[in-house]
Amino acid sequence: ALCIGDPRIKEKMELDVDVTKLKLMEANFKSQQFALEDKLRKGFPCVIAQAEQRIQSLEKDAAAAEKTQKQDFSITILGKTYGLDAEGKPRKQEAGEALLAAAQALGKNQGTIGEYRGFKMGFHFDAVFGKVYLNLARADTHNVELGESSMGNLTRIENVIEGIPARLQEAQERLENLHEQVRAAKEELGKEFSHARELQEKTARLAE
Repeated sequence: ALCIGDPRIKEKMELDVDVTKLKLMEANFKSQQFALEDKLRKGFPCVIAQAEQRIQSLEKDAAAAEKTQKQDFSITILGKTYGLDAEGKPRKQEAGEALLAAAQALGKNQGTIGEYRGFKMGFHFDAVFGKVYLNLARADTHNVELGESSMGNLTRIENVIEGIPARLQEAQERLENLHEQVRAAKEELGKEFSHARELQEKTARLAE
């Protein structure tokens, strides 16, 4: 038939290819719709609830950080408190060295070792990277990677606490982004397959 140039055979071959392609596209579209529906029903509510919970925790920690911002320096490490010396100067050097000593002594052990600005301090050893982290826990937990500098570690701790409002703002922006995704997903859900008419027409023509 091809040799004698029958146009119907050529058309049928082209329709076979087009219909197969369109059916695959339709199946993929339906799969995406099912996934979207499942995400709206289960995924988004769970993630949004977690985001809202974290925002509440960060709000409490941000308030605590602001409240203790102007207090005199005082940190407790392994039961010993380091505050101001006889001249009224912060004993940061001693505190930093005590923190390093505690990290070396405890090694891979985890647990609470003290308190600073109302945040409980505990060590956490990351076995994958072989690093020691300090956890500052209150309503939420804030991680600080410890270095070898005693004064540098105290600066890192201070920066993490002072950075809580910024992390709160990031969490609020992420929650708003999640709500935007929900709105967009609802708009997409229930839409008709964009090539439905073309598939219907070509399927009918192929059958003919």
